[in-house]
Amino acid sequence: MFSVLALEFDGAFIRSAVVRRNLLKYEISHCLQIERTEMENEPLSFDELAMITAQIPKCPRRVVVVSPQTMVLEITMEKKRLQKLEPFNLPYNLKEALRWESEAYTGVPAMETLTGYELGQPDQAGLVNIQVAAFPLADYQLLKETLAEKGFKLMRVYPPEFCFTIAALFAEGKKDKNLVVVNVGAHNTSFTLLEKGRLAAYRALPAGIEQIRAAYFAEQTETAFARDIFESWDSVQWPVVVCGPGGLDETVVNYFREKLGLTAEALLLPVSKPPDPALPGTEFAAAAGAGLRELYFPHWRSRLIGVNDGIPLLKLATEKAYFVPATTLVVLLILFGTHYLWIKYQTSQSQAQLAKQTQKVEAIRAAVARIADLEKKAKEQEKLRAFIDRKLYFLDRGLSGYSRLLSASLGALRQDAPPDLKFMEIQLLSTDDQYMVAGESSTTASIHNLALALQKADWCVFAKVEEIVREDREITITSTGGDVAIEPGGEEPGGGETPGGEEESPGGGETPGGGEEPGGEETPPEETDLPEDTEGNEEFALPEGFALRPGGQYLLAMGGGALPTDPPDRVILALNGISSSESTATLAAAGEPDGESAAKKKRKKTRVKKKTIQVFKFKLRLVMKKELLPDPPPKEGAR
Repeated sequence: MFSVLALEFDGAFIRSAVVRRNLLKYEISHCLQIERTEMENEPLSFDELAMITAQIPKCPRRVVVVSPQTMVLEITMEKKRLQKLEPFNLPYNLKEALRWESEAYTGVPAMETLTGYELGQPDQAGLVNIQVAAFPLADYQLLKETLAEKGFKLMRVYPPEFCFTIAALFAEGKKDKNLVVVNVGAHNTSFTLLEKGRLAAYRALPAGIEQIRAAYFAEQTETAFARDIFESWDSVQWPVVVCGPGGLDETVVNYFREKLGLTAEALLLPVSKPPDPALPGTEFAAAAGAGLRELYFPHWRSRLIGVNDGIPLLKLATEKAYFVPATTLVVLLILFGTHYLWIKYQTSQSQAQLAKQTQKVEAIRAAVARIADLEKKAKEQEKLRAFIDRKLYFLDRGLSGYSRLLSASLGALRQDAPPDLKFMEIQLLSTDDQYMVAGESSTTASIHNLALALQKADWCVFAKVEEIVREDREITITSTGGDVAIEPGGEEPGGGETPGGEEESPGGGETPGGGEEPGGEETPPEETDLPEDTEGNEEFALPEGFALRPGGQYLLAMGGGALPTDPPDRVILALNGISSSESTATLAAAGEPDGESAAKKKRKKTRVKKKTIQVFKFKLRLVMKKELLPDPPPKEGAR
């Protein structure tokens, strides 16, 4: 709660009022009036101050004074100059300028005067009317010292013209009302015109209560008191509020009603705890108004009209030598401190966002990895499905026809192949009546003889040698006594005696495909089971005279078509391990030596020799007529 003690000097009387302010309302209380013990123009004495404060419990320590010695004058100033003198609404420079401007009007030296001001509204020409209050510096200091000795602090000295109007606005309950306020005193009468709560015009007449009473009872009305003031203001329709001591006299109020035809009412000031309940408080309007102005009613700039000798702290600081560097240092500290806190805040926010985004990125990466893994598995499954579809298609529709082709071609190869030929691969081409026979031989003549022999068959259209490639191959020959074994490097194509008089390798060259590959032991194919023909209800059979050697196997492999329902592009029959029945028996006998020969081999000396031989690899295209193919021979135990 804020509170202030307001004192008004009015001739032989001193009036006082206590104004308090809560958060939401103002309160006026303890309105007192005493007769002065000193002369009218004498300053406040200690006895007069004690007579007032003794009647007020918990009297406020802050004091404002309403003095008729405060001179009021009007100064006009350009708006641009006003803005320069009052930057950021700081009043000190403008007050100093007005103090020097008022010297010509008051006749008091500027250095001996204190000023206050209130700004008016600018006109169309850009000029602003400024109401200036001037008070002698010596009187202010004397009054200030008197109050300070009793523990009070003088805040401001206000002119009465700017105080009773605030009390009228407070009583009306509106801060922006159009109103004419008349303060009737014992010897003077003041007229104030308020437009939207702001002082628009002011007039004063040297006449008081007695003169107005005399004008009321006078018969002539043409020269009625104050008629010309209201006519010049053109405010006949505005309400009139009568305050001051004259507000207690009904004759004064009736004068404005009956003689001037105005809507006039006496000011009813809302006073709590008055010393005399019969008093309406109208004579305390100036004191109450000064207290209201000090507590920022009706706005925060209402105190500027009050006169004081205070110097703003900012002005005092700017006059110090250390102000500029200290201010610069403080500004820099504030700037860098704020910047540091802002960067720290942004860093914390960025880290939090980074953590969230990192979690999202990790989740996305995990999801992408799962999707890639699922796509890979889906592709693998799709390949497997397509392969199985083609395999089922082949087993369902093409296996029986391919059996006839393979049986006829393998039978012809067994009969017509020279002994030094070794067949490595028989491949069914894109059409179902052509084969690509690939193998190797020790001579090129055997390859051409094979092509001529195959053309003799009725079902053969032609047999064409596509290519012959020579290859140098290194073989290792191991001999123990009279026995000879060919190790990695393999058996010489076609069998027979090896160069250099070494013994013949076991099982060599008796039938086409007989003996081991040049590379040692044969590499088994990837798959070992031949699928059954579900449609023809018969198993695939090797040609007559061919058998599977011990440890040998064959593979029927299929390539891929464009669609899952397309027939296979090719069928590859790997003949690793396929030989005639006689060759199988020979191999079996050679692979199981008796005990005596084995004992002799242990006692014989082992010799190892390496040799480079020439091998011719070839590819032969074989074209047949399907309608002339004979049926394959039935297999024993076939279904």
